[in-house]
Order: sequence, then structure tokens, then C-alpha cells
Amino acid sequence: MKTVAGFLVVASFVAGLTSCQKEIDGGVTNNPQSADTILIKSVVYLDTTKAPGLDTMFKSEYTYDNTRRLVNSFSAEYYYSPPSPPGMTTFNYDFFYNGNNQHPFKQIITQGSLAPYHSFFTYNNSNFVIKDSSFSIATPSTVSIQSYATTASGGFVMVFKQKDLISGSVTDRDSVLYRRVITAGNILSGVDSSYHPTLGLRTINYAYIYDNKTNPFLSLVSVNTYLGSYFFSGDGILPVGRNNATSFSETYFDGINTNQTAGTVNYTYRSDGLPLTGRITGHPDVNKVLFSYYN
Repeated sequence: MKTVAGFLVVASFVAGLTSCQKEIDGGVTNNPQSADTILIKSVVYLDTTKAPGLDTMFKSEYTYDNTRRLVNSFSAEYYYSPPSPPGMTTFNYDFFYNGNNQHPFKQIITQGSLAPYHSFFTYNNSNFVIKDSSFSIATPSTVSIQSYATTASGGFVMVFKQKDLISGSVTDRDSVLYRRVITAGNILSGVDSSYHPTLGLRTINYAYIYDNKTNPFLSLVSVNTYLGSYFFSGDGILPVGRNNATSFSETYFDGINTNQTAGTVNYTYRSDGLPLTGRITGHPDVNKVLFSYYN
């Protein structure tokens, strides 16, 4: 599931965030946590064409404190390459709070056996992250930097850059421009653009259609820094937002060839409208998703 790994690896390289119009958030963050908010416990993606025990492709688990604040998110991506035994890559996110504040001031991310690193956050009045004072070292000589901006139309832009630090000099290594059109808290469309020195411009275009039910990840958006999930899908496939994606389309141009993934998701819901399961068609890696909740 390279889409999952791509999100989790890149999202861990958070560095500097800015917002040019801080009160415009596309309906993303103005959703404060309340006592009756249903908290998601776990999400599991399956490929049911595989044998039992080898069908779990990706899972995430969420832990909260006694005031219902997220304190840990743990994810595992599984891979099966016979005759080698099954393996997995893990991603651990710890969140820290000041007093009774509902939004974390610090995040520590650990990917597999890599050394953990810290991020410190500043918010505006809409609880939109406007500054991240941390940076991460991708390699001993590479630093990754990100910045955010919003537009009056509800569009979001993020720039991801990697810099090589060689003999004290700073040289661009790679960069990606992410654009999203977000309305009422949902991604309607988006495009990722990057430039390769040999292949030239490369793009990934996204498009989604939604139901009118509550997205299980909505509470995560409202209580912590999962805003980055609007640029990299929260679980690698389904987007974070206010409602649930019922169709998805991803068109990838690598500089030479164009490939498209498109499909649908058919949900079963709880009596309160939250999804319990989703049957996925058209995705190359998974065909079913399971949600569980704390209440």
C-alpha cells in the first residue's frame, strides 16, 4: 500500500507552517470536541482475496485521555512477500497538551526504528495550525520543510521541500506543491505537482464525492493537528473530512505515462450514522475497511 506509506512518511516531515488568511479554513477546523462526540478507536483495511491472517493491509489505533483528548495514534502497514515471513512498518504519534487546552502544543513522531523527533504548534482563533517550529532530518544531510496557506475560496496550498545541507550550503533536493479545494470540510478536488530533473512535471489529480453522514475521523481533525491529512489522506485511502467519500479518483502522470485509479465505497452505518464497514471497489490494494469506536 504505497499510498499509505507515502502519506505517513511525508507527513512525519513537518517543519514550518504559515497561514496567510488565518480565519478561512474551508470548514475544516471549527468543530470543537464535545462530550457526546463519538471517538474512533481503530480502522482496519483488508484485502479479503487473501487468506485469513494475511488479509490485513493497514490499521490504525487511537488512544485518548480521561478528558477525551487524543494522546496516541499508532499505525502499522503490513507486507507479505513469500517465502519471507510477513512484516510490517510502524508509525507512532504521541500528543502533548498544556493544562486543559484541547489542542496539543507538541507532537513526537517515531517511524519504525528511526529516532523520534519533536514538533511544536501554534494556532489561530479557528484552531488552525499557523506555525510549526520544528524541523526533521530526513537523512544526515537533508532537512524537510513544509508550509501551508489558505485562500478565500476555501482552497488550500502546501509546499513540501527537501534541502540538502552539504558543506554548509543549502541546495533544493525535491519539492512538491499540494493544492486542495475544500468546501464544508470535504476535499472536492486536488492536485500534487512536482518537478523531476529528467522527467519534468509530474502530477497527481484527486476527486471525491461524499455522502451526508459523519466521517469517523472528524473528531481527530477537531482535536489535533491532523490538518495535514487534508493533503495526505488520513489513512492512506479515504480522505479525512466531515463526510464519507463514496467515490474516489486518482490520476497519476509520472512525466511519461498516465495511470488512473477510480472506485466507489459502499458503507454500512450505525444507527447514529457513523460507518461500521465500507466495501471498496476499484482500489488495487484493499477492498474492505472496518471502523470501531469507544462508544
